[in-house]
Parts: sequence; C-alpha cells; structure tokens
Amino acid sequence: MDNYGMGDAPWDSQKETISSVTIEDGVTSIGAYAFYRCENMEGISIANSVKNIGNSAYYGCSNLEEIVLPSKIKSIDKHTFSDCVNLTKITIPIAVKTIDMYAFGGVGLEDVYYEGSKAMWQDILTTSSGNSALTDATMHYSMKPLAKVKVKSIKRTSDKNNFTMNWQKCKDADGYEIRISEYSDFHNILDTVKVKKNSTVKKSVNLTYSWKTYYVQIRSYKKVSGGYNYSTWSSTKILKGEY
Repeated sequence: MDNYGMGDAPWDSQKETISSVTIEDGVTSIGAYAFYRCENMEGISIANSVKNIGNSAYYGCSNLEEIVLPSKIKSIDKHTFSDCVNLTKITIPIAVKTIDMYAFGGVGLEDVYYEGSKAMWQDILTTSSGNSALTDATMHYSMKPLAKVKVKSIKRTSDKNNFTMNWQKCKDADGYEIRISEYSDFHNILDTVKVKKNSTVKKSVNLTYSWKTYYVQIRSYKKVSGGYNYSTWSSTKILKGEY
C-alpha cells in the first residue's frame, strides 16, 4: 500500500461510511495516513503478512475499541493510533521491538496483551516516548521470564582496564548479555556484550578507562519465535575507578 498525505487516501471522500476494514493476506504494509480519522470505523482485521503500519495510519479512528496486531510487525510508527479515544484493548506480538513517539497519544488503553515476557516488554518501553497509555494500562504477558542470573564474582584484572565476571549457569537459557554503564540507572549503555553459549559462565570484558567507575549487570536470554525471551537484569555490580 502506498503512503499518503493527510486526507489523500483514495477512499478519503467515503471515510465517514467506513465501519470496518479487512487487510487481506498478501498485503505487506499499511500506508501512512491510510485510514486517518475514519471516525466510524469500529473494527479492523490485519493479515499476518503485514510487516509495517505507517505513520498516523489509524490516527483519530475514535470508534475503534480493540486491535490485534499481526505477528510480523516489528515497530509501531509515530502517531499510528493517536486519538483513538475509545481504544481500550490491544494485542502486541513479540516481533515488535520499538514503539515510536506518541504512537498511542491520547489513548485510554485499559488492557495490553503482550505475547512476550515482562522483561522483553521493559526493553520495548525504553524505545517509547509520549506513550503513557502503555504504562497506565494493565499488562498481560504470555511468557514467563527466565530465571534471574546470579553473579558469583566480578573484579578488575591486574591492568585495571578489564574485568572478569563469573556467574551461575542458567539451565533454560541459550546465552547471556552483559551491559556496562557509567550510570547506576543505566540510562546510557556504553557496551553490551553477548555470550552465545549457555555453558559459558565466565567472561573477560574490556573497559575504556581504569579511573572511571562502571556499573555492570547480566541477564540470560533464550531464542523464541519472533525474538528473544530474557530474564530480568541481575543486581548491579560496581567496579570502582582506580587511579
């Protein structure tokens, strides 16, 4: 489907008569502004062949109450569902990795059904801004997170520019991720190191400066259909700067 400007979709002159729309199998995208302010639309059905929904595609569809997103959608574009004031329920697949600015602006979501785990959802929220509807809604998760990783030891090496981390093996995981930041709240990640074997429980990681203090966490991951399931991050370990 083409992307359109505001009010430029071929059916815009008939938008007041549109009560439902079915996007059939074979369609791979829904264009920007495709159903902009189709205020009488009460239902949409989107085939799983759809991989992308454009900017403001359903902006102002004020009679929509429930949406099930297709399984291959990887991102929700800006303002996609803004001003859908009666939208209370949405199902989001695990393929979604990002939710853009104000995708749900002015929406009063009550229930969000996410096909992944809570830990996976927290990753998505780090990409989302202006979408308080997502944090205010009641969340329903289809997957349980993996067990939290227990760190056995962490210490700088003799040259102070590296550290070695040792942790307890997680039997259900495929591997592990280590993240490093200069900030205790991890709002700026300096590096993420992936450990690709479940059996590996020790890793040496490079640090840029010996004199800086770093904060380190680890989590386990498992490949699932459409993405990765994660554990929650471990407790934070502090590597104090040494002059």
